[in-house]
Amino acid sequence: EIVIDTYAKEKIDGVTSIKVAYSFYENDTKFNSIRFDDIIVGFRLYDFTITYPASQSDTFEPILDSILDSIKFDKE
Repeated sequence: EIVIDTYAKEKIDGVTSIKVAYSFYENDTKFNSIRFDDIIVGFRLYDFTITYPASQSDTFEPILDSILDSIKFDKE
């Protein structure tokens, strides 16, 4: 069973994306997953996902924030 926690638009380097945060269980372990879809830059389309054990959210969420802050799209 997948539980959708949030579904919203979010900007990454000024470009709109669809962000879906959800959780699920596999082998009795809860996982969190965050998808960023439909990031359109010129003729390019980007999608990416990060999935991690929920018990390690304190470790992975700052890493994800750092990755998102570092993304720079070539908008030419």
